[in-house]
Amino acid sequence: MKVFKRSLIALCGAILLSVTAVAAPVDTGSFSHGSIGNYFGENANVRYNIKFRKASLREVLQFLSTIADVNMIIPQGVDKVVTVSFRDITLGDAMNSIIKANELDYTVEGGVIRLGEGKLFKDSGEDLKTETLRLKYATARDMVVQLKTLLSERGSVFADERTNSIIVREVPANIDNVKRYLEQVDIRDAQVLIEAKIIEATRSFGRSLGIQWGANRAAGKVTFSGLSAVGAADNGNNLIFNTPASSPNSGAAIAIGRVVSGIDLDIQLSAAENKGDAYVLSDPSIVTSNGVAAKIRSGATLLINASGDINIGGEGGTSTSGGAGLQQIETGVELNVTPQISMNSFVKLQIETITSSPDFSRAIDGLPVIVDNTAQTTVMVKDGETTVIGGLTRFSDAVSESRVPGLSRIPVVGNLFKSKTRSKENTELMVFIKPTIVRTEGQLPVQVRVREIEQRRESMYVDEMLNYQKEAEKKEIRDEEKKSLSRKANKYVR
Repeated sequence: MKVFKRSLIALCGAILLSVTAVAAPVDTGSFSHGSIGNYFGENANVRYNIKFRKASLREVLQFLSTIADVNMIIPQGVDKVVTVSFRDITLGDAMNSIIKANELDYTVEGGVIRLGEGKLFKDSGEDLKTETLRLKYATARDMVVQLKTLLSERGSVFADERTNSIIVREVPANIDNVKRYLEQVDIRDAQVLIEAKIIEATRSFGRSLGIQWGANRAAGKVTFSGLSAVGAADNGNNLIFNTPASSPNSGAAIAIGRVVSGIDLDIQLSAAENKGDAYVLSDPSIVTSNGVAAKIRSGATLLINASGDINIGGEGGTSTSGGAGLQQIETGVELNVTPQISMNSFVKLQIETITSSPDFSRAIDGLPVIVDNTAQTTVMVKDGETTVIGGLTRFSDAVSESRVPGLSRIPVVGNLFKSKTRSKENTELMVFIKPTIVRTEGQLPVQVRVREIEQRRESMYVDEMLNYQKEAEKKEIRDEEKKSLSRKANKYVR
């Protein structure tokens, strides 16, 4: 035996070079056929000291197969240069280590060992198995494209869109790989609860509420307050933003801010409504998946009676036909929000606000001019905090007439019992947006339920205060009308 070991080392030494490079083993998984040494002859359990330096991989494999007395087919592509050093090892363990280190695989057919790269030959002798995998959240059609990259040449995958299932025909070992992959990707997407408040308020309302404005854009100029330089990681405001240009037809400045922590926004808005400083136009909530746009619209559809003559020209001259009908005009506020959950519990919001209102003072043929204001921005807000968009102004010019019933119709003196008032009002539309990340299925119902309870309580309180305020205002108006009527009557008698 010692003589055989010496001769083996001497034979290997014939191909030794001065440079030594030991190959690191690469784990490609367990072999389905067990150890390759199980197929070796009587020398399978004999232990050897084996050394090769910068030798051809093909020559090494041929040498070991000759010693092991086995038939082996080595493909043409196996032409790497390897360096190996084994002490007291069997031929089977040595062959296994060399095969793994060079990312090869093998299969045995009719007593012949065939080598190949990857899984080219490993699965060729196994029976295929068909399984139907039902998906919970992912779309079957989309998953087919991804799963095809995991299959062998013999495998196939199909989508059953009716049941949202994946049908896989593959060797059992690879089907298990597909199942493990689906367990990682077929999960519920995180959702975002978008709570919005659209209010109409006086120009000074934002400052009294405690809003910390972060940016202001007007006429192509951007100014910042309370923020570090753009791109700085720490601005202390939990607010990162990008303010693109507003609508070309809008001359209003767009301001982005946040509600200072510790302020109860609902209570502040209720108090502002009682004072007449603000009016909540809409208070919607919507849940959307991460990266999916949510659309909120609050407004009304005006039906305008449009009528007139339509001139139709032709070769025979001009004819006129009467036309009449109802024209639909959409007005109100439209809010489009696309949330994207980022790291550290931040939510990036792509926000677009569109406001439209009719202006009857500039009506054409009975149809009012629609005044539009559009604002688009991208803002990054911390989970649970509130950002606000301001700068969408509204200007109204209204004329109202008040009169004393009966007396105002008396000729000549009737003008003494009626009056006209012209009011000009400049208000600002503010949009408050609060994103809340919903990561679990049980989290959303609790949030919605708590919010509904809070809304009912606030609504009852606000309704009670508004009713009290309305009654007080009515009483004040009646008292003032009585005093005014008494003064005018005394003046007329005199």
